[in-house]
Amino acid sequence: MNDALPTDDGGAFRHLADALPYGLLVHREFQPLYANPAAAAMFGFDDAAALLTAGKIDKLFAEGALDRLSALAPPASAANADQSVSARRLDGRPIVLAVRPIEVDWSDGKAIAITLVDVTHQESADLALRDSEASYRRLFENVPNGVFRITEEGEILESNPALIRMLGYEDADAVGLAFSGPDGSVFVDDDGWAKIAERLKRDGRARDHEVQWRCRNGAIIWVTLNLTAVPGASGTHSPLKKERL
Repeated sequence: MNDALPTDDGGAFRHLADALPYGLLVHREFQPLYANPAAAAMFGFDDAAALLTAGKIDKLFAEGALDRLSALAPPASAANADQSVSARRLDGRPIVLAVRPIEVDWSDGKAIAITLVDVTHQESADLALRDSEASYRRLFENVPNGVFRITEEGEILESNPALIRMLGYEDADAVGLAFSGPDGSVFVDDDGWAKIAERLKRDGRARDHEVQWRCRNGAIIWVTLNLTAVPGASGTHSPLKKERL
């Protein structure tokens, strides 16, 4: 392997690279020239030697992934951002890697060095979070009760279609202005929100809190609020449980 190392001091390079906590893989036209133990383990090989003798590495990645990475590889002196690519282990299990390719001088010519970090679990967590957010959004948009988020100061951050219809407005921005804009407040009682905010600050929640609201057309309605303070969040998640005319 000495002829595959980048400098005459190949032993020192190997000692340092083999100890890296992330994968390092060097190839030329997909033929592996060097792999450290972390890279070998990432793909399910027993050791780096097994990876190096397994043939071209493009089969370990999603089709065309290495072509795209190699085309984007800058010189080692240039900055380069991590990119996410799909790959597979020897047992066929799919994995997601954060990779950063760079072009390097390697023994008898140029080669591509790729750092590898397994982010499969992170990607799965991100996907679960996106699914959860999508589910929340569907619920928020379609629940028949009014739902809104409001700051401690009484500024509406978000309101759902049911709340907008309940108050007789056309969009969420108009509802926001109705709560805290220069034209006055939705609360008939001038201190209505201040009282609720104080209760939330003291108890962290307000259950079955009945107040009067003023609709766009001037009609007064009774509503029952159920609110929960969310520490550290940008607003209070406040489902409007029901309205009572």
